[in-house]
Amino acid sequence: MEQRITDITKKLDNWANVNVFSQNGRFFSWSGGSDSQQYQVATEQPEQGSNSGVLKCVNRTTNQTIVLKALKVYGDDPKERFVTEVAYQQLAAEMGFAPQVLHYGLGNVIFDLPSWEFCGKDMLFIMMEYKGQNLSQYLSQEPSLYDDQAYDLLARIETIYAKMAEQGLTTDDLTAENIVVDSAGHITVIDFDPTTTTYQRPSARPALADIIDSNEDLNEDSTLVEIMAVQFPYQFECIYNIVFQGRHFPHRCGVCHHVYDGNAQCLHRWGVPGDEDSSDEDSSGEDSNDGQDQDYSNMTLTELKEMAKDAGFEPEQLRVYGRLTTKKTYIDALSSVVATVPSEASYHQFSNLASYHRFV
Repeated sequence: MEQRITDITKKLDNWANVNVFSQNGRFFSWSGGSDSQQYQVATEQPEQGSNSGVLKCVNRTTNQTIVLKALKVYGDDPKERFVTEVAYQQLAAEMGFAPQVLHYGLGNVIFDLPSWEFCGKDMLFIMMEYKGQNLSQYLSQEPSLYDDQAYDLLARIETIYAKMAEQGLTTDDLTAENIVVDSAGHITVIDFDPTTTTYQRPSARPALADIIDSNEDLNEDSTLVEIMAVQFPYQFECIYNIVFQGRHFPHRCGVCHHVYDGNAQCLHRWGVPGDEDSSDEDSSGEDSNDGQDQDYSNMTLTELKEMAKDAGFEPEQLRVYGRLTTKKTYIDALSSVVATVPSEASYHQFSNLASYHRFV
């Protein structure tokens, strides 16, 4: 890490203006951007950070999407803090946890920058890969995640931070804005502020076996996430709150995929996938209702179920026509007098002749 910091410092020292920046400091005031010859400003922009301004652009030549991060205020020694942040992000990228740093330095020296409004052109920039939207935006998109998907997302984020901590890199700046999710669901971490990020060499960290021995709740079968959660309880509590605090995720049955109140047991109102009757495959020509069901004969049971739901049928009403595991039940229901839902009286008349459980 020390050698990495030395190399970055030497590179910056090649530009005399950086020393002026270091002495005076600069207040970044980003108010908009326009295209340049090399970069096109993206329509959708990331949220601005508290200590930095960011701009999402597309390289016209390579078509690569990148993010330019300009540092706003860095106190008494802005260059030293900038160097340390670049070093942390390079390290995290090499470990596979952060976007690659493509370039860094003075914006007016190494970039053909889009037009930004800020005080002074000698701004210190980090150019990095664009890895997707932040977690806050990802969790706000429609349709909403189901609770099983949310817990899977939580497990993947926890795994990233656990592996990062195992390799000696930890951060206390845990927010939804610093966790990025790409279109494939891959997780990366951004913003390694030197005031909240630390790195310990492997020899200076307690071995996993020592952590296990120091806590009675851990044993040799404990996962890396469980071990690191004991070692860094604050960070892992923050990760859980980032995903679940103030948010509601609908529950989806793992068997029939019915969405319902997760506090109750699913009754599989629409049947269970895989329960289709094989005897029903060749019965599409029977009881054709004067040909009204011919449009449904080539549809799957799943498609027929969706059509019945869209038509307003409830499972109890469909059982008037037969079992919910047969295509014929849905074909007859959908073909009946422009899909008129059977009356409550006809349902009760039918239910007196047959057991409810027989048709589940």
